[in-house]
Amino acid sequence: MPATVPTDFFGEQRHFAEVKQELLVRYLRAWGDRQWAARLTDSKEPLLFIDLNAAAGQDTQTQQAIHQKLLRCALRRNGLPEALRFYFGDSARPELTRLAQEAEQLPVYGEFAKQPAFLHEAENRRLLGEMLSAGPPALVFMDPFSHGYAQETLLKAFTTAQTDMFLLLDPGNLRKAVAGKKVSQAMSALLGARLQQISAFCRKEKEKGRQEVYILQHLQGLLREQNLYTLLFRINAPGTDNASHYLLFASADAAAYHSFKELLLPYTAYQPDGVPLFVSSQGPQHQLALFEHRPAHTVAKLADALADSTAQYKFKPVEKIYEWHSLNTPYTLDNYLAALEHLRDQGKVQLLNGKTMQTVRKVSPTSIVKYIPQPQPA
Repeated sequence: MPATVPTDFFGEQRHFAEVKQELLVRYLRAWGDRQWAARLTDSKEPLLFIDLNAAAGQDTQTQQAIHQKLLRCALRRNGLPEALRFYFGDSARPELTRLAQEAEQLPVYGEFAKQPAFLHEAENRRLLGEMLSAGPPALVFMDPFSHGYAQETLLKAFTTAQTDMFLLLDPGNLRKAVAGKKVSQAMSALLGARLQQISAFCRKEKEKGRQEVYILQHLQGLLREQNLYTLLFRINAPGTDNASHYLLFASADAAAYHSFKELLLPYTAYQPDGVPLFVSSQGPQHQLALFEHRPAHTVAKLADALADSTAQYKFKPVEKIYEWHSLNTPYTLDNYLAALEHLRDQGKVQLLNGKTMQTVRKVSPTSIVKYIPQPQPA
């Protein structure tokens, strides 16, 4: 079973702004720390944080609370305020204009080298486009299906190697933007030939949940074709198997992918063998999202895969095997520890102390995996 302490945050219905405040703020903190640690001391390259749903909230007070938390995250590490550039946008221009006016009064603004820019102004949109084209490290938060400018920005960020995408998706927006009667030029350019397949499927399949899964499978496939690691988290309405939101993460950085996966572990339901489902809760007739009727990932299947990977992983530490092998899978470090214990019990591997290279009984992340030659069938 997972060692992560669970949270009941999704035990009640959560709105877009609440999910954003809970998860994005946490990830921004980790992203900022990692980006700052990777920078050279004389680096002049900026870091971009782009929020294209900045005014999406239950009320103005909620919007302001999220806004302040995001800004204060950037102040935790010395030097980061000089590098970080905030850009805030939204389809609701009156609300965004009001947020910009009220935000100027916040004392925290004075601690940044560059004032956050609001994208209801055409000049700020132009500057952001130029900065994205230059390809600096960026974290983009949006529901790209909520408005046209978000879709255009996603298309631009899609080709930028150093962009982490934190996409919080409303199912209704998703279906309307991709499978509706009118599809934007940016969405057509993004999906390409996949759009025709999606449209054909959605004409035949009327069940909304299946439409959403099919669209998201194509979107993940598209992102992975660009050598991005992706992770999809399904947020169900409590006590049901109906998605209230989807959270899709994509990054070319393996460390960013692992950081995001570990952030989600306290929020997800698990299979009996401890493999996370990356679903907030299981409804009474839960289907395993992208798994159909049988889990595609189990500890037993993981053990089989590792047993067939002698050449890649012999004499490698468990934590490195996890980092390399678990990309684009739901597997956690605990799953690898359990799988390798299973292989040890089967006599297929020995687990060695990382320093002394002596055999150990209790596997740990630093344990070295030694494969034992197996007799060949006659």
